[in-house]
Amino acid sequence: MIFHEKDKVEKYLHDQVCANAISLKEAQIEIATNWLAVYNRMPNK
Repeated sequence: MIFHEKDKVEKYLHDQVCANAISLKEAQIEIATNWLAVYNRMPNK
């Protein structure tokens, strides 16, 4: 189911923001524009 993958992306981006690896604005843009690209580059999907 596709929503499970999007949930994983949201958690991954949340963790990245909390670790100061990316900005909140950057994460928001990623999730809004092309979350599937983020999913495809995530380690340990």
